Amino acid sequence: MITTMTYSSWIPFGSSVRGASHIRAGKENQDAFLDSLGNEKIPSVIAVSDGHGGNKYIRSAKGAELACLCAVKILGEGGKLSPDMREEDQEGLIRHIKSRYLLEWQKEVDAHAKANPFTESEKGFLAERCGEAVLNAVLDSPKTAYGCTFLCAAGYGGSLVLILQLGDGDVLGLYEDGEVRELMDYDPRNFANGTLSLCSLGDASDIAHNLLSGTDVPVLITLSTDGVKNSYDDRNPGDIERFYQIPTVISNELRKNDYDTAAVRKGLEGMLERVTSNGAGDDVTIGVLFNGGL
Repeated sequence: MITTMTYSSWIPFGSSVRGASHIRAGKENQDAFLDSLGNEKIPSVIAVSDGHGGNKYIRSAKGAELACLCAVKILGEGGKLSPDMREEDQEGLIRHIKSRYLLEWQKEVDAHAKANPFTESEKGFLAERCGEAVLNAVLDSPKTAYGCTFLCAAGYGGSLVLILQLGDGDVLGLYEDGEVRELMDYDPRNFANGTLSLCSLGDASDIAHNLLSGTDVPVLITLSTDGVKNSYDDRNPGDIERFYQIPTVISNELRKNDYDTAAVRKGLEGMLERVTSNGAGDDVTIGVLFNGGL
């Protein structure tokens, strides 16, 4: 039974695995994740980010790392969401969190680009793979090189969860009765290889959110980069159903391992290695946030 608990009743963990195709091509893992266990003042947070794979996004792995760092920082500083707040006050605070997040990511990227100017090797790569026009565009707007998407979830006690999303990826919730639901609406702007990106985001209102409260709050949430779902064949109902069973599998493993997240994380890493090897070959990352009362 879900009850109202302290912020730290939510426990985050996750795993990220370098894609099989990236290993073959000698590319780094462009996904990132970060978790932060809350306390009586701040929420528990899990953040997942997917750096773009295109040639012009030559620093997307760093962009993804910064996206996760900023999520943990801003949600920790953003004030206390409460189920007792008026709806308009909740919405106002969420708008503030989104704006602060975008500004913080842009500030961190600008600082990194200033401290680490593009090398001759990076410029040569851009010119060779993308052409002089793209090279000049990236030099004119360095944030482009850091392009990435992000997902994060913050648990404010057992009865309130905030989810933020920009770009593709999937958020699933497991409920007490065993039902698994998608927790974010489909955005048609994220289609095929095209997606919203932090590097080109001008308006923080484009960051989607879902505030779950009361009986809408699941007992376990998974956030996954698109490489995970893309590794399952959506033309095969039995295969794609395996994707939607991931939260159930993780919940069962938590119970079996007496909620030892280190042991479950190791098993999750092995599962992700199989997913990328047998599937799309992309980097694959899953972040988990579960209620301590699971």
